Amino acid sequence: MMQRTLLCCAIALSPAMLSAEEIQTEWPLRYTSLGLEYSYTLSAEGRTDETDDNVTDYHGYGLNLTHQFNPAFSLYVQAALADSETTESESDLDIESYSIGLRAHPVALHAGEWRVFLGGGYRYISYETGEAALIGAKEVSENALFGEVGLQKLLFDQRVIAEAGVRAIGEVEDTYLDFQPFLGISVLFGRQYPEPVTPPVLDSDSDGVVDGDDMCPGTPVGTEVDATGCAEKDSDNDGVLDKRDACPDTPAGAKVDDQGCAEKLTVEVRENLYIAFPSNSAAVPDESVKELESIAVLMKEYPTAELQVFGHTDSRGSASYNMQLSDARASAVRKVLSSEYSISLSRINSQGMGETAPIATNETSEGRAQNRRVELVLRQPK
Repeated sequence: MMQRTLLCCAIALSPAMLSAEEIQTEWPLRYTSLGLEYSYTLSAEGRTDETDDNVTDYHGYGLNLTHQFNPAFSLYVQAALADSETTESESDLDIESYSIGLRAHPVALHAGEWRVFLGGGYRYISYETGEAALIGAKEVSENALFGEVGLQKLLFDQRVIAEAGVRAIGEVEDTYLDFQPFLGISVLFGRQYPEPVTPPVLDSDSDGVVDGDDMCPGTPVGTEVDATGCAEKDSDNDGVLDKRDACPDTPAGAKVDDQGCAEKLTVEVRENLYIAFPSNSAAVPDESVKELESIAVLMKEYPTAELQVFGHTDSRGSASYNMQLSDARASAVRKVLSSEYSISLSRINSQGMGETAPIATNETSEGRAQNRRVELVLRQPK
């Protein structure tokens, strides 16, 4: 009796010996299984009130069909056969049993490839002997209820389940109680697993590069970034990113096309400036420097265009003097554009025209004032 008790306790308590680190293996959500079971039934004493005869402990073999509906519950049916004999008359017994049961699989009691099951159900048992050994009959049937507890383990790439457990089987009318340790093995069919859970991918600045790979977190929304999450570079600040810039060294302020190359000036630009030079002087007054800004901006927008500066005078004075003075004044404007607006001198040519190209009469003071001018001509070289 002590050995029986120890066997039942060992099976029932063995889940407690599993390590906590194993509680991760994923069992199928649903499956159907077909399996075999070996059991050893420990028969209760005093089986009937009408005779002292009893059933000896016996080995049994069963065929199980199980269907798991969800991770928490499964339903199974079993047909089992066993041979035994009576204790007093020693008559041979053929025992058949048919069971249906429901098992619960508490998720909290899953332990790695092992899991605990708790169950119960109904069992019909038939005893048949060649002699009227049990309560005066050759065939006796019983209705019983059972409860069970045990462990299951996944094997062979989760295609097979091995299980061990113990049942307590109580006959409904006579209320005796048998104990039945058992071992089983089943093959799984139609396994279904939960869809894999993809961990959320964080991209805090919504730049298309996940945080784990983002070397520049906090990139402003809408910024085009490279594979590291950092803003794509525009080294020449022309509005075209380096990776698409066919002309990566465009001068600052230049108008560019979609490929980042400077646009060309398509029309000739002419402008007359009336600079109030001091008498007989080529010095550009400070208040006139600002008048050169518009042409300087155009030259920066079209960095391949070239400027021609022509100096003009009225007819007063000698022609040779006027030619020299106009040339000096044109050269002075050229130098101001370079020093004040950073325009390369190589892009500017100056020439004195003297009194040779008047645009008004030199007979009146108003006409002479129009002729004293600096003419600027910006064009795209051929």
